[in-house]
Amino acid sequence: MSSSRSIVKMAEEEQRKKIPLVPENLLKKRKAYQALKATQAKQALLEKKQRKGKEFKFKRLEWFLHDAWRQQRDKVRLRRLEVKPHGLEVPDEHSLAFVVRIQRINGVSLTVQRTIARLRLKKIFSGVFFQVTPKTIKTLRVVEPYVTWG
Repeated sequence: MSSSRSIVKMAEEEQRKKIPLVPENLLKKRKAYQALKATQAKQALLEKKQRKGKEFKFKRLEWFLHDAWRQQRDKVRLRRLEVKPHGLEVPDEHSLAFVVRIQRINGVSLTVQRTIARLRLKKIFSGVFFQVTPKTIKTLRVVEPYVTWG
């Protein structure tokens, strides 16, 4: 019987030793801290993915020369357009035109980039309808090598 009493005593001692009581405010702080750490871990993972996507691209000297040459050609072409008298006349019967961008505009002059942005031709092979006026024809002549229209 003494052995059964000792077993009962051990069981009672284990029940007493269970878990030390922790104040409620500390439990709340721990929970808030764990939530904060979880959101920080998610944010760090997203930032790591974004950094991986934005890898550094090495640009060779040839491309700088290519872009500079392209800008120079654009400047000369735009100067010639100003000098030329009446390049295109406004057609009487057709007052609507469809403009499609057909070339990339990396490395072209700012005038061409702004004009293409104004025409809302953000991507290659995107198209827009325009009313044909002398002003729009002048605008289209600025970006003529990069768009086609009719």
